[in-house]
Amino acid sequence: MLRYLTATLGLLAVGALSQTTTEPPTPSESESSEPTTHTIRVGWSGFKFTPNETFAKPGDTVAFKFYPPDHSVIRANYEYGCIPYELVGENKEGFYDGPHIMSGISEDSPVFNLKINDTEPIFFYCGAKGSCMDKHMIGVINPNKNQTLAGHLEFVEHAEFELIPGDDWPSESEKPDDIKGGYDGDDSGSSSGDKSGSNSDNNSSHSHGLSSGAIAGIAIGGAAVLLGAAGLIYYCGRNGGMDRAYRKSMGAGAPAGGDAAAAAAAANMPLARPSLPPRSTNPR
Repeated sequence: MLRYLTATLGLLAVGALSQTTTEPPTPSESESSEPTTHTIRVGWSGFKFTPNETFAKPGDTVAFKFYPPDHSVIRANYEYGCIPYELVGENKEGFYDGPHIMSGISEDSPVFNLKINDTEPIFFYCGAKGSCMDKHMIGVINPNKNQTLAGHLEFVEHAEFELIPGDDWPSESEKPDDIKGGYDGDDSGSSSGDKSGSNSDNNSSHSHGLSSGAIAGIAIGGAAVLLGAAGLIYYCGRNGGMDRAYRKSMGAGAPAGGDAAAAAAAANMPLARPSLPPRSTNPR
């Protein structure tokens, strides 16, 4: 009897063990092994990627869903925040999607799907003019302790220019304000419009104003003309006064009993030049 009970208990234990090892995995374990799609909204809440940090496994897909007005997504290299990934080294292949010009939100909003092949950090930014440098519209997939979004942001804040795929590296002679790349769009229209307007005002003032050297030259020239005119008037006035005095002295020598009109006429008569005596025709 005791042997029978022992054998029965042994069979029950073996059956329970076999049943435990052949159970199917739980639904949570099954779901974690399947590829997942992670959605990043581009411009959904202003000049932002929402979320700006995403963690994805190899085989997962990151879907960039675009919102108005004209955003894009460009891969960047760590420490080079606003420059395309392929421009900072050889054999680098980045990605660029956009710009997507949109007037409103719709169910058919553009989506860019990015397949994740490893766990290396992937940084990205928006290529609209001013979005990266001024608005700091950046994001990262799979950041690690050596390459963080906060560390990348520090380089973006000190960037002097921004480029999109197809742009050339700026020359050393160009100023940072002149080499600010990106494409013009509605999302940066207010800032670029104010800036261009201020430049137009400055150009107008320079084109219509006179330099200090030109003003000094005009003043000196005007003074010289005035001095010349004053000298000419003084010279003419002095000569006229002397002529009238000489004529009056000649009129004073006329006979006292003469006609007053004749005396006045004599005083106003032009002076005759002295003439030489006539040449004699008789031989000596």
